[in-house]
Amino acid sequence: MKYILLIFGVFLLVRLEVVFGIDRYVSLNGTNDAANQYSTWAGAATSIQSAVDIASCGETVWVSNGTYYLTNQVSITNAVIVRSLSGRYSDAVVNGNYPHVTSRCFSLKHPGAVLDGFTITNGSAQSTNKNARGGGGVLIEAGTLRNCLVTGNTTTNVGAGVHALGAKSMVSNCDIIGNAIMTRPYVEGGGAKIEAGAQMWNCRVMFNRQTDLAKGGSYGAGVVVEGGSLLCNSVIASNVLPTNINPNFAGGVYLKMNGVARNCLVIGNGAFSGGGIGIVNGGLVENCTVSGNTAGYVGAGVYVSWNKQVAWVCNTISFPDEICSSGGTLYATNCCAAVTNGVIGTGIITNDPRFIDAALGNFRLAKDSPCINAGVNQEWMQNNTDIEGNPRIDQKSGKVDLGCYESE
Repeated sequence: MKYILLIFGVFLLVRLEVVFGIDRYVSLNGTNDAANQYSTWAGAATSIQSAVDIASCGETVWVSNGTYYLTNQVSITNAVIVRSLSGRYSDAVVNGNYPHVTSRCFSLKHPGAVLDGFTITNGSAQSTNKNARGGGGVLIEAGTLRNCLVTGNTTTNVGAGVHALGAKSMVSNCDIIGNAIMTRPYVEGGGAKIEAGAQMWNCRVMFNRQTDLAKGGSYGAGVVVEGGSLLCNSVIASNVLPTNINPNFAGGVYLKMNGVARNCLVIGNGAFSGGGIGIVNGGLVENCTVSGNTAGYVGAGVYVSWNKQVAWVCNTISFPDEICSSGGTLYATNCCAAVTNGVIGTGIITNDPRFIDAALGNFRLAKDSPCINAGVNQEWMQNNTDIEGNPRIDQKSGKVDLGCYESE
């Protein structure tokens, strides 16, 4: 009986916490009722940071429609959900106010911190130290960014849009579009940089770039994936570094130190080398579709740079873009691609993969594609999906297709 009472008591405490948890409110028309801790819309804070500071773990800060201009970054340091009222990122805009304010828009520093449903724009992360924290739009040292548009942000070091680091950092269902590297040597991540075990899922990373088209020294116009981090089920498109200047490297995805790109569509990106995916110090590309990327020098598709480096590409379509290396070793297993120097290939298909309509952006496989059921099944595919949410392994044949789409 005492155990039943103990369990009931614990349940009651949890239930009371849920019932009596107080939400906080932010509105441009609020009256800043700090005495009542912004607990009603009428007394809402006009500053997001004010409401975040008063909120306790497990509470939600609701932000009404409008554009909020910052005087400093918003720091979320406990398990608080900051959410737009409508859930549509077009309705709630957070403007970092650059160049009047030279800091990022948001910083997340708790595994339970969540930022949900905003347009995040005009923030800037500036440092002369290439190892400093970046994220012109959002820096995530722990927490989750989801359902947001991150656009028009800049950096002088890493991650113009987003910088996420650590295994407790997640970016999901976001559009990271039109952010820019402000060029100086060794700047990484026009759209985002994820590192040290961070993950990015179901995102679109597009039209990120370098601001000065006359300079080199930028890496990863789209996404930098470093240190065992995972980029999954995402579209990486039309991110460009100047293709005529060395060492602008990796237009779409820059994998380094064993970063992983899985189930991604990488199209229309460009750089001096490694137009689609560039790899340094180890990387893994699994079930990606890489097409229509450009390189001014070498490696329009998947490219390994530097001597004595090893990388792996599996179940991937890179067409008509080649898979190649200029000094490192690249192991290509069950891929559809043109392979050149430095590639050790097994199960390679060199025929046209038969996309349904690449010219119109449809990179799904036609019924007569040689890539159907041509992959190697792997453990991660169990109970997992392709880029569109379909079962990753065909239910009839029990085999996986090449590329990011599983055919019907």
